[in-house]
Amino acid sequence: MNKVIRRYKFVLGILIFFLFIMICINMVTKIKVDKFRLIQDNIVSSEIEFKQAKENEFLKFKNDLLNNNVILDNIEYLDSDMVRFDINQNMYINDAYNFLEFLSNIPHLRINRINIIKNKLDYNLNISAEM
Repeated sequence: MNKVIRRYKFVLGILIFFLFIMICINMVTKIKVDKFRLIQDNIVSSEIEFKQAKENEFLKFKNDLLNNNVILDNIEYLDSDMVRFDINQNMYINDAYNFLEFLSNIPHLRINRINIIKNKLDYNLNISAEM
C-alpha cells in the first residue's frame, strides 16, 4: 500500500510539474503575442499618421497656390498617398521664375513636365506634377 501511494505521489508530482511548464509556456507565448500586437498597432497608427501628414501637406500646398491665385487642374488621386495634378497659368517672367523657385522648394513634389510658352507680354506655364 505504501508503494502505491508513493507511485501516485510521483505521478501526481510529474503531472503538476508538466502543468507548471505548460502554464509558463502559455504565459511566455501570450506575452510575445501581446508584444506583437502592440508593434502591429504602432505600425498601423504610424501609417495612418503618415497618410494624414501627406494629405495635410497637399492641402497646405493647394492653399498656398490659391493664395497666389494659382488653381490646380485635373486633380487625380492615383492611390491612397499619390496625387497627380496640372497647373496652367499665365504669368510675367519674374512671377514665373519666382513660382518655379517656389515649386522647387517643396519636398514631396515631383514635376513630370513643364511647358513654357511665350505670349506677347507674358508666359503661359503648363506644369504636370505628382505629390
